[in-house]
Amino acid sequence: MPIKSISFAICFCLISLSTAAAKAERHSVAAVSAIHAGAKKAPLYITDAHRLGELQSDYASISVEAVRIYQYGKSKPLYKGITLILTGSMVTLNVDEAKALSSTIPDLIKVGNEWADVQKESAEADIFVGDPYIFNIGFYQEGTKRVIYMSSLEATVMLKSLDDILSFKDLVDQGLIWLSHDKSADPSQNNKKDLVISVIKKRYHNKNGFRQNPGTRINTGADEQD
Repeated sequence: MPIKSISFAICFCLISLSTAAAKAERHSVAAVSAIHAGAKKAPLYITDAHRLGELQSDYASISVEAVRIYQYGKSKPLYKGITLILTGSMVTLNVDEAKALSSTIPDLIKVGNEWADVQKESAEADIFVGDPYIFNIGFYQEGTKRVIYMSSLEATVMLKSLDDILSFKDLVDQGLIWLSHDKSADPSQNNKKDLVISVIKKRYHNKNGFRQNPGTRINTGADEQD
């Protein structure tokens, strides 16, 4: 067979295959579109996070962020709260919990100042947040020496002084102010983060720290109405 005839036959076959592939692709796209036409969409959630600052202790750090979670297409947040990250452990307080924490910190500072020169055999002052609680801040005192700490249910960070607690309160208050100014979700913003739902183990407190309890809590802040 002449070379030209062979080349023509090969080109004809390639064109036929290309046409068939294009037709198959169009049918496939049409079929997928038909399937999606009657499908119900899954909810799309957008998390808008605002970094407030960080506290440094001798061996660890505490990062504080304000967070809003939206359902895509809706302007009102489903959830607002303050996220605390202590040495890799994360806990989120809803607005009511954050407000209660901030409002009680001055009382904790007052107790600390009153005990400054008082000899204590064994005394402790704590703020517990959540029901069941998921976060606490306070101090333990023997004589006039004290250990100041902040704890999630999975980590504890030692603070240097009561001034650190006041700095922490300032960050929480800044977050509450930011959360009070609702904004529509904008998916094009660069500070969006993945939606994370944290299942946190519940524990009970004693003077030596926390011991695990098999109960659990999912802190979604669903009760937040602010």
